[in-house]
Amino acid sequence: MAEVVVRTYTGANQGEAAVLFAEDAPKLAADGFVPVTQIWVASEWSAFAYVASFILVIFVIGIFLLILLGVVKPVRTLMVTYQRSGPAVGAAA
Repeated sequence: MAEVVVRTYTGANQGEAAVLFAEDAPKLAADGFVPVTQIWVASEWSAFAYVASFILVIFVIGIFLLILLGVVKPVRTLMVTYQRSGPAVGAAA
């Protein structure tokens, strides 16, 4: 059975996550792992967060929450599944 490893790379955007992936992939390749799938998850704030902020406007804190929701973006994630393609480089047979 083939070994499988799943790594997640998070960043503010896809470019940042891709840079982290590019730095990590050669290290895993040296151990015989190759990427087989990549999934980009660009999450957004839920509708509940906006509704709760609007309700809290009457308590003034909602104004700050709405500003926060507009300025701060949730973390984006690149999930990569690696599978061992063969023995690690330099491994004894």
